[in-house]
Amino acid sequence: MGSSALAPARSAERCPVSERALLARINRQLAGRGQSLRRCRRDSLSRNTLGRHYLLDFRSNRVLEANLDLESWARSADLLRTYEVLADG
Repeated sequence: MGSSALAPARSAERCPVSERALLARINRQLAGRGQSLRRCRRDSLSRNTLGRHYLLDFRSNRVLEANLDLESWARSADLLRTYEVLADG
């Protein structure tokens, strides 16, 4: 039969996913829980404390996790497939 529309034809290929697309994918899932994964700006004073990515809870108005590794966090949440890789910015 033919190859799946979701997976690349060759197993060695890795489909790049942009950071912006991955953040959107993650935030769609988190919206139902009142949470959001945010990116800290480069010139932000909080960047040293929060890191590049952090998890924010709107209900309690607090940071749940700081200094997140976006790719590994997305994989653990099953939002990044095995054949996908985070594209270099």
